[in-house]
Amino acid sequence: MQAKIYLIAAALILITAAGAPLTGQTSAPNRQRGRLVPFHGMISAVDRNAKTVTISGKKQPRVFKITDRTVITRSGAPATIEDITENQEASGSYVKTADGQLEARTLRIGALRSRATPSPTAAAKGSQPETER
Repeated sequence: MQAKIYLIAAALILITAAGAPLTGQTSAPNRQRGRLVPFHGMISAVDRNAKTVTISGKKQPRVFKITDRTVITRSGAPATIEDITENQEASGSYVKTADGQLEARTLRIGALRSRATPSPTAAAKGSQPETER
């Protein structure tokens, strides 16, 4: 009976010892991924040298850093920082970096386009065949 207890204890020790290094190897690197936050407003300033865009907001203006990863579009077409001018509508998404800067991930220049939805009368006319009299 005592031999079984020693055998079970030894097995538990081996399982615990073997499992400890495995858990250390499978953990991913501790990377802090920021959450994408949407924004919308009017462009109040552009600094092409510092690669920043200032968007006026409801409370206070926010300064967004433009990086190589920032996807800039204007009317659906690719654009560059040279295409950005003041007093234009802008929207997009950003992530807050570890040093507190707001890094723009996407920047859409120009007014938001409304989605085209079929009107109820047009859909009804198209679905019913017309009869001749």
